[in-house]
Amino acid sequence: MQDIAKDSPSAFGQEPPAAWPRLVELGLTAISVAEDAGGSGGTFLDEVVLCEQAALRGLDLPLPTNLVASWVLGHGDQAVTPVTRGLIVDDGFDDGRLVVPWGRWLDEVVLIAADGTVSVAREVNVVTTGEDLAGGPVDTVALGGVVEVGRWAGQRTTARARAGILWSAQVLGAARGVHALARAHVMTREQFGKPLVRIPAVAASVAHMRTGLIQLESVVERAALLAERDAAGGFLEAAAICRTIADEVATDVAARGHQLHGAMGITEEYGLGAYTRRLWSWRDADGGARRWSELVGRAAREGGESAVWDAFTA
Repeated sequence: MQDIAKDSPSAFGQEPPAAWPRLVELGLTAISVAEDAGGSGGTFLDEVVLCEQAALRGLDLPLPTNLVASWVLGHGDQAVTPVTRGLIVDDGFDDGRLVVPWGRWLDEVVLIAADGTVSVAREVNVVTTGEDLAGGPVDTVALGGVVEVGRWAGQRTTARARAGILWSAQVLGAARGVHALARAHVMTREQFGKPLVRIPAVAASVAHMRTGLIQLESVVERAALLAERDAAGGFLEAAAICRTIADEVATDVAARGHQLHGAMGITEEYGLGAYTRRLWSWRDADGGARRWSELVGRAAREGGESAVWDAFTA
């Protein structure tokens, strides 16, 4: 595994990470958009793999928002140019100002209203700058040049669901990174002449982390497959389950990773901190587990527990 602490600094400079322009140039920010619309002609599963693998390799990139924003435009027969896009799925905004990840580097922002109206703001002016828990840029921007490009039923729900699954895939990648570091540490670090992993409580903690990863891998894959089958957004409950489990796994894996390392004096010089800060940040990136848990709860209340189960396993 690469040196995450060296290759993935917690603070951003004046330019996006070096990998980002290359990804845009290669068309990897519009994977599931048809080639004749300016995309790569790939699948949603390809997007899931990209998000997971980028996170595993310590890349803090706005892939979920860019991928979904590009898909929305391509799905509506709009030409998708290779630019950096933001995504806002909301009913509106006050005074034209919004807080968005990577605001300072966005070329345009795709806005989806509650009625499915899709607009594009091609003037993105930074009002104030800020950062998330991982040191990534989160800025307040004023939008201008807003142009309505279409109205597509179900677009808001589908976009939310796709983004939720992609955020979960990023959490999975970072959680895999924490598990790999923790496992290597306890297998090589010795105490009383034996590796730490020989201590039953340590071995059990590593196994618990792995169990969480398997669970999250399963729900992400299942939700992605449902998304491939149902482009109309009928997989929102599956996405919500993804996000709630991703929240649980992110919290548990981050805590156990620090516990197993001793968590003393190594979070900056070692890759552990880079991973866990991103786990905490991405866990809450699109509204947090509470909003998604409420969605699952409403679905269960309205259709019964079996309806939620059937929606995810059918």
